[in-house]
Amino acid sequence: MDEEATEQFREALRRDPEFAQAYHWLGRIALSRGELDAAETLFERYAALAPEEPRPHDCLGLLRLEQASLGRGWSPRRTP
Repeated sequence: MDEEATEQFREALRRDPEFAQAYHWLGRIALSRGELDAAETLFERYAALAPEEPRPHDCLGLLRLEQASLGRGWSPRRTP
């Protein structure tokens, strides 16, 4: 199922590179697969295309929590 959805969203982006929702769903698929770098890139693009919407920022927050749980990225316990 992921492969079929991934291909459909990639095709949507080939037709319209600014289709923000495709970045959202591709990022969610990447996150579910543990592909955190890919998810980060996709969610950041989603946020850039839809900065006024809360969902891209929620997705980035979930990603940051996942990165922190793996010892990568932001952690609320870290100080600069």
